[in-house]
Amino acid sequence: MAEQDFIAPLRDLHRRRIEGAFGKPVGATASEIAALSEALGESLPQAYVQFLLWMGKDYHGIYHGTNIFITDVLENTAALPELLAENRLAPLTGKQLCYQSHQGYFMAWFRLPAESDDPPVFVFGEGQNLSEPLAVGSFTQYTLRELTDLAG
Repeated sequence: MAEQDFIAPLRDLHRRRIEGAFGKPVGATASEIAALSEALGESLPQAYVQFLLWMGKDYHGIYHGTNIFITDVLENTAALPELLAENRLAPLTGKQLCYQSHQGYFMAWFRLPAESDDPPVFVFGEGQNLSEPLAVGSFTQYTLRELTDLAG
């Protein structure tokens, strides 16, 4: 049985609206992804693995200036509890993988072990008057909305 292509809509949007300005994205290697999974002690959900293989090291692409790359994940994940505590939010239970951080005031993450191959994502940003993290749909749904916004 063929593996589901979770990020096809992301790649299509990138090809049509972003690639002309930034070029083709640069992905992480399978061995880098395996090392991240080992460091976290958890398997990574398929949609996220596909994203990392496609854009996991695209430092000069559309996400330039956002800590969303494979080299950012462990630091982001360590900083997530601090951001929530600073904003007087209840600590999260269980393991999380914080795959995105922007200037330390906004973070996006999913739980580990992942609930599905395209896990639900939660976000929190300072200044949003939130009393708890916000559920924003699946990893691919949220990332497609983000890329659409960034593409203008």
